Amino acid sequence: MAFDRGLEERLYEHFSDRPDLTVRKMFGGLCFMLSGHMCCAIIGDPDHQTMISALQMLAKKIGSRVRF
Repeated sequence: MAFDRGLEERLYEHFSDRPDLTVRKMFGGLCFMLSGHMCCAIIGDPDHQTMISALQMLAKKIGSRVRF
């Protein structure tokens, strides 16, 4: 799994005051979740446009709006 470790550290620091933070390996990178809801991800897939399309399709299916 290849992704920006510096960005990972910055996100952990940003969310350090949130006890509801969980991080899961997902999409070939890391998914940061607050209270069980995805808020951002570090995607290591070089073809990230494919991943964005997949997330947009998922958002339509669950009735949410995703912006990139």
